[in-house]
Amino acid sequence: RESSPCSMSLASCAASSNGANRDAKRDRDRARPRRSNKVKTRRVSQHTDVAFVEPTLSKPLSRPAPSCDAASLPGLIVYDLDDTIWFPELYMIAGAPFVKTSKSTVVDSGGARLGCYPAALASVALAKSCGAFRERGTLIAVASRTHRGKWARELMDAFEVRDGDDDARTLAACVDFVDIASGSKTKHFARLREKSGVPYAEMLFFDNERENIDEVARLGVACVHCPGGLSADAWRRGLTFFVDDVVDP
Repeated sequence: RESSPCSMSLASCAASSNGANRDAKRDRDRARPRRSNKVKTRRVSQHTDVAFVEPTLSKPLSRPAPSCDAASLPGLIVYDLDDTIWFPELYMIAGAPFVKTSKSTVVDSGGARLGCYPAALASVALAKSCGAFRERGTLIAVASRTHRGKWARELMDAFEVRDGDDDARTLAACVDFVDIASGSKTKHFARLREKSGVPYAEMLFFDNERENIDEVARLGVACVHCPGGLSADAWRRGLTFFVDDVVDP
């Protein structure tokens, strides 16, 4: 049976349309960026002059003046971990087992070196040893979203905080509350408020990620953005949220 000219025309149109659709899909697939299976990496060189040194500073950190009212100081100081206290971030490295090479550095199983920012450890030491903070009863907490919680706790047990010339404790021993979990940092702070009894308005938070800072600041927490790690300047900014009288070195 012969097809009518009309049916042949319709079939040709359908075939042409299908071909055009296939061509368009192929062009879209070519234009769409392909996912990479490579592990995310980040340049470490820009941080080596800061992270991989002993936790000593060329000059002491700013501290509350003797005349300041200790009651005005933060009741809880909260630190992020990755790229705030130490670097590289844990997702960048091969991980445990770690070999301690100094008071503030370790080498991981792949030979990568991880170290603490000097001002970060110095600020923990100051909060634990300074008379005004001790009078206030200031507590210290960690709030981290890392998925390598076990590694983080091992590192906290390895790194040392020096309160004085000879008095040294592990970072873990200096921290009163540890909250390592996925999810928004606002959930971390809700748990920390419940555990510590410190209201948001009396908390000070350091984090290298702007998203975390913006979320937590909406709770009423005093927040300091410190990309590239906690520095002496970041510590001073945090201190001046609470006291006007600051002694600079």
